[in-house]
Amino acid sequence: MYYDYWHQFAGVRRESKYAAVIAVDDATLLEYKDDPLAFWAPYWAQAMDTLTQAGVKATGLDFIYTVSAESWLAKLSLPGSDISRNYDSPLREQLAAGNKIMITHLVENAEGNLELLMPPNDQLFLLPGGINDLGIANLEPDADKLVRNFYPAFDPNPKAPGVGFSMQLALRSAGADPTQTMWNLGGVDWPRDRERMRIGYIGPPGTIPTVSMRKLLSPDALKDPEVQQLKGRAVIIAANNAGTADRHFTPYSRAGFNSSVDQMIGGEIHANIIETVLSGKYPRDLPQWIYWPYVLIWILLGTFIFLRFTVPRGLGWIFIFINLAMVPGFVFFLRDWVVPVGTVQAGLACAYLSTIVLRLTGEERERARLKHMFGRYVSDDVVDTLLSESDRPDLSGEERHVTVLFSDIRNFTTISEKLDAHEVVEMLNAYFSKVCEPILNRGGMVNKYIGDAVMA
Repeated sequence: MYYDYWHQFAGVRRESKYAAVIAVDDATLLEYKDDPLAFWAPYWAQAMDTLTQAGVKATGLDFIYTVSAESWLAKLSLPGSDISRNYDSPLREQLAAGNKIMITHLVENAEGNLELLMPPNDQLFLLPGGINDLGIANLEPDADKLVRNFYPAFDPNPKAPGVGFSMQLALRSAGADPTQTMWNLGGVDWPRDRERMRIGYIGPPGTIPTVSMRKLLSPDALKDPEVQQLKGRAVIIAANNAGTADRHFTPYSRAGFNSSVDQMIGGEIHANIIETVLSGKYPRDLPQWIYWPYVLIWILLGTFIFLRFTVPRGLGWIFIFINLAMVPGFVFFLRDWVVPVGTVQAGLACAYLSTIVLRLTGEERERARLKHMFGRYVSDDVVDTLLSESDRPDLSGEERHVTVLFSDIRNFTTISEKLDAHEVVEMLNAYFSKVCEPILNRGGMVNKYIGDAVMA
């Protein structure tokens, strides 16, 4: 939760340098509403040609076709027409020129196994790099449906089309060999393994430079400043229209402090991954030898403070500590380190509860000890009064001003000589009850009985 909020508090974290998005938006669809997307091969080709002339390093097409328009037209057997043989010619020409990445997608078949959804063979055969010009475009969300991580590669086998779509574009931009088992990009070693890596988002939706595809299809596209700014970048042609399903929740989508829960299009997430790989900047976890001592220091410090104050004041301190724990979490996040916050707060809460339990059990033991000690000399009422006071008695002795009462029965010896033993006891019981009642009612302490005398 905190990790997501840090993204929202940070806002735009850095400027985009390596990637851009070509959006097939509503304006583009309205401009070419008479042509179904299945027959947009000439438009893809024109856009790719414009991008090449604008100086982009690599172009990725985030649309997948399992059959080409020509293959479908060939089934119609249109008389006197070569359209089924040359309709895709412009696109084939662009694909054959290189630095074009087509997407594949992992899908689950009827048997529950994963298969790759591949582009048409007539397009695949034209790619100079073959399977190395393909990239798997799956975005793997976490259990809460937010996309925070990515896989640089889905299959470690260099002979299989297992590299991620955005990773392929990053490799093309850096001039790296996609057949290697390890790449060093942005000062980071990226192994060709199925290892989840955090995405270093540079900002909320809309931070990545985005150009409408409609501008690429205009006659003077190369004069457009937005198109000129694409030079040296890897670009992704992706859907960004109102009806697209290629939208995903990201850390910027968590409701709470951020009033907006906008989703991010898949193309922009891939662009953020390219920025992550080529810059080498992404949130890293603390090493375990730092992580747990860091948490332990917070817990020990909190425990020390909680034990020095009463329970109500300790409650105030725990709120202070819980808020303080968020400060280094956010500060270090800005430096691409993930510092534990929730773990620290949970540890502090446990420490606070433990000190309460420790106090309760300790006080009970102390009360039992004092009651056993004083109960041999004074009444239970006196012991309870002592224990109910906030300050415990000083067992080494205290100096106080007190009033002492000595009371006895006049001529007790003479009277008792005239009575038998039972009558003497009955008389003393009645006498002590009469004498002690007002003493105790006034908060006095009966110290001892001496024959017929009462010392209070």
